Amino acid sequence: MSDLGAATAEYVVGTLATVSVAAVLVRLCSDGWLTGLLWDIIRSALRPGVLLEQLHHLPPPGLR
Repeated sequence: MSDLGAATAEYVVGTLATVSVAAVLVRLCSDGWLTGLLWDIIRSALRPGVLLEQLHHLPPPGLR
């Protein structure tokens, strides 16, 4: 049995999987609820109080 074209077939399967995942992400991001949820997560992570709280949990520079 010849393996001729096996690498090409693997690339095709990988490309199809990548395109499928991208299509699902585009579809989910086109819905308003997911985009709103992601922005809410980003906004809450960037609040000054949250950032300061996270900084207090970091070890001192000499102990990293």
